[in-house]
Amino acid sequence: FASIKFNLEDSSLDGWVIVYNNNDPIVATDPGDCGVPPAPPAVPAATTMIGASQLSTCDPIHVTWNASAGATYYKLYRKPDNSLADNWVLVDNVMTTEYDDYWAGSQDGIQFYYKVQCCSGGGCSADSDEKTVIALC
Repeated sequence: FASIKFNLEDSSLDGWVIVYNNNDPIVATDPGDCGVPPAPPAVPAATTMIGASQLSTCDPIHVTWNASAGATYYKLYRKPDNSLADNWVLVDNVMTTEYDDYWAGSQDGIQFYYKVQCCSGGGCSADSDEKTVIALC
């Protein structure tokens, strides 16, 4: 058994309550009024896509969407074929409202679908609408 001694004049113990039990000190924090923790941020509303296009052959697919109030980043998703209903792949987490998809731009003749989710510390929104483009390379 180890003996623990406290200097009760030590300012680093301010806010602590020392309770003695049979001369053995037990240290506990003072629950006091700690206040209520802040509420988590709200989940941003879903946004709408502006477009998905390719400036010229073999250029990246340029994807754009509208900002959503409270969003701190956006999850951009892509799928290569509309018949693949649940085959969405996360392309990137994006801090702005546009993205250049270089890989998709090099895939000749493939039709790509894009959607985004607006995210914050409170979570991510429902999916946006979808935009589609056929890559030419």
